[in-house]
Amino acid sequence: MASNSQTQIVFPQIDEAQVRSLETLLGVAAGELGVEDQCRAALSKVLCLMAEGTSVTLLPHDQTITIQRAADLLSIPKPYLMKLLESGEMLYHRVGHQRRLYFRDVIAYREKRDAERKAALDQMSLDAFDAGLYHRNVMPEGGNS
Repeated sequence: MASNSQTQIVFPQIDEAQVRSLETLLGVAAGELGVEDQCRAALSKVLCLMAEGTSVTLLPHDQTITIQRAADLLSIPKPYLMKLLESGEMLYHRVGHQRRLYFRDVIAYREKRDAERKAALDQMSLDAFDAGLYHRNVMPEGGNS
């Protein structure tokens, strides 16, 4: 199926009953068509966001984005992102004199960063537990002591 990656489609806000009906229909159709669970889950998430009135943007992974858009997606200041690019921590390419990033690279960096943050927080929690700072609490899930 061909698609225009620049086409904007605006959906009206739908109510929760409509979402449930659409999810039921989606589940039946997915089962009959052999649609993977990941695809069904993604479409279900879009429906839930529509019900909340939240806007959704779908981008192909090979879509290029600007430095400012990447900084916004990462919730970091543009100058900090520029330092990441200059240090080689993130990949980019040039279009004329401007730098562009692939959406997939930005998402990969965000996932890596978030995983590292979670691991550091988990370790800090375990260290605090071992130090007796959580003497009234139970061991965090997944922790071992």
